[in-house]
Amino acid sequence: MRRHLDPLLGAGLVERTIPDNPQSRLQRYRITDAGRTYLSTLTGDAE
Repeated sequence: MRRHLDPLLGAGLVERTIPDNPQSRLQRYRITDAGRTYLSTLTGDAE
């Protein structure tokens, strides 16, 4: 997790669904608008 998720969180490409409690067992992650933009540039689907 630290190798992959922490850099994405730090770059603002993903965000926690429960930011107030990062160690919650119900914690999930979702992609941000910046993350979607970044992915579209990687796949060549830039709009």
